[in-house]
Amino acid sequence: MPAAFNEIGVKCVTAALVESVDVQKQLEHKIIKKSDGAFETGNRYDPSFSFSVKGRGVADESLLGGASAAYVPEQITGGTTIITTVKNSQTNEDYNSFELSGVNHPAAGAV
Repeated sequence: MPAAFNEIGVKCVTAALVESVDVQKQLEHKIIKKSDGAFETGNRYDPSFSFSVKGRGVADESLLGGASAAYVPEQITGGTTIITTVKNSQTNEDYNSFELSGVNHPAAGAV
């Protein structure tokens, strides 16, 4: 499929002045071995997404512990999403900036 270059910028979150969004999916796994050392079975469990959003401006620190739809990437839906870190930075040479990160557990019930 050819790449389409008709839109630029971050589109997966609705917050203003977002510079980058990173999403990672991970899961836990366990391999069981037989008494002779051969592999018996493997199992995966507890899938989750972690994400981070970086941009310009100020992120409200009341986001901590919640899940503002403006900052959660659109590919993360369902389950329970928690924003775990909010960082705001200031400098004399540039605009204010923010970073926030969070985690989503798709199989978890609503809080």
